[in-house]
Amino acid sequence: MVTEWAAIILFAAVAFYWLWFRTNAVYVVFGAVFVVMTIIATDRAVNSEYRLTDDGRLIVRRGRFGRRKIIRLDGISDVRIMPLAFRLGSFVLIECKDGKVVSLQPGNIDSFVKAVRKQGGLNND
Repeated sequence: MVTEWAAIILFAAVAFYWLWFRTNAVYVVFGAVFVVMTIIATDRAVNSEYRLTDDGRLIVRRGRFGRRKIIRLDGISDVRIMPLAFRLGSFVLIECKDGKVVSLQPGNIDSFVKAVRKQGGLNND
């Protein structure tokens, strides 16, 4: 969560800068791009949702603008808690049996990992 809010603050500050010092049209375009990036980052930070279903699926929604991703729990090979850069927080890394990886940042990481491991039949290392 820390990095998401830091990105939002950074994007907003850059957008403010480009729109404040608009001496030519390029600055306005860059400012508009950063306004859009700020909106998308805020949407992802506020509206992300991770849902475990009874039929063995993990449904990941990354904001209202992002697509829904469905991960079968029996297709997960490992679930790990990884540190963020500079140890500002942590995230969950899910490795699937088909070689894909998914990173998530749920609010309560420990209970989320326990629930995924329990429902997915993984070891509780």
